[in-house]
Amino acid sequence: MRKYNFLDIEDNKNYYVLKIGDKSPMYGLLDAMNWLMEYQDDIPWWRGHSDITWDLSPSVYRKSYYDTNEGNLIRHFQLGAGMRYERCPEDRDYFSWLCLAQHYKLPTRLLDWSESLAIAIYFAVCENEKVDGAIWCLNPQKLNKIQTKRHTLYMPKTSIIEKLSQWALSPDPVNQKVLSKLGLRLDNRIIAVKPQHFDIRQLIQDSVFTIHDTKEPLNKIPDTKDFLVKIEINSKAKNLMEGKLRQFGMRKSYIFPDLEHLSEELQDMFKS
Repeated sequence: MRKYNFLDIEDNKNYYVLKIGDKSPMYGLLDAMNWLMEYQDDIPWWRGHSDITWDLSPSVYRKSYYDTNEGNLIRHFQLGAGMRYERCPEDRDYFSWLCLAQHYKLPTRLLDWSESLAIAIYFAVCENEKVDGAIWCLNPQKLNKIQTKRHTLYMPKTSIIEKLSQWALSPDPVNQKVLSKLGLRLDNRIIAVKPQHFDIRQLIQDSVFTIHDTKEPLNKIPDTKDFLVKIEINSKAKNLMEGKLRQFGMRKSYIFPDLEHLSEELQDMFKS
């Protein structure tokens, strides 16, 4: 394996870890991209974490009271969304409802990824400035090959995704048992899905998702080295990298294109 001037590479047995230090971090990022071009043979997905210790776990599994009320959360979201959002999905478009809820911070079994590296960098460096951050690189097709025996990206309307989404919206344990008997339960799968974009946030953030039918974090399931790489960013490099992103037009009001975030950005801009 070739040597890189601004990048340390470690093999922790589960996946490769690429470490970007505080000296010349943008060159370290370029080294990481060059390494990934040699290692990956599919187009990757990206996810940024501002805290290096966070696992790849959907929000609904992070607290037990969310997990046990998953279906009720989505059902109540559906009831309240009609007067608040103009382009609500059809009632039985379960995956689109999960996507919409996820983008507006309701805990779901979806995990956000992006096809844009810049978006992932932003989320890795924009907060927790005293803590090391991370960018996760996922090969979605290889993940699906391991999970479903098919080297492919799944679309929302495929049967396997519809079944997983329908399961999420079933709040009644009795109904869940019935779904299991009907073969609608797909235990312990994590599948990469390419969604239809119907919300401006999804479009701007180049959103894609993994849907999880297990509480086990993605970075802790078997065979992760086949589809997962972690890029670690030294906390001392965060401010510099965030500044570079701003120079390239990657600002909070762009990633979250609403009036609230525009106002926040303007207030920060004109602070004395």
